[in-house]
This record gives sequence, C-alpha cells and structure tokens, in this order.
Amino acid sequence: EGNVIMGNIPRTTDTAILGPIEAAASEWGSRARDYLDAYDPGLSALFLDESYGPVQFGSQYADRDRIRNWLQRRLSKLTEIARSAA
Repeated sequence: EGNVIMGNIPRTTDTAILGPIEAAASEWGSRARDYLDAYDPGLSALFLDESYGPVQFGSQYADRDRIRNWLQRRLSKLTEIARSAA
C-alpha cells in the first residue's frame, strides 16, 4: 500500500492535491505502526525512525518531496525489518 501511495504522488506543489495524499500516507503509516506494535513494540520505533536512509528526494516540489521522503524512509525501514526477521 505504501508503494502504491508513493507511485501516485504527482509532480505538483498544489496543496489541494498533496493534502489527501499526505493524509493517505499518514493513515497507512499508522496502520503499519499499529501492526508492528502488535507484533513487537520495538519494531514500531525502528519503523518511525527519522534517520535518513540511502534515498533522499529533492526538487522544486518541496511539499511533494517531503511526503515522498517520509514514505521512502518508512518503506526502507519495513525492508530492514523484514530482512532482520528472515
């Protein structure tokens, strides 16, 4: 679901368009956090860690990039969690 949201972020600075996308990303993040909390509370802290990973988007679309960076960090953290659990 996070990948789908990421793929649907358009190149725009229009907050009327980005607002609902940011809300969807936040809702997805909350559901993922709650799932991780139920499995192992320590995992949600890793998931929400704000350290920058290998990807950092930057362009003239500041709000869009902020949303994309947040999502990409969460997706990267989920990959880390999955790899460590395997």
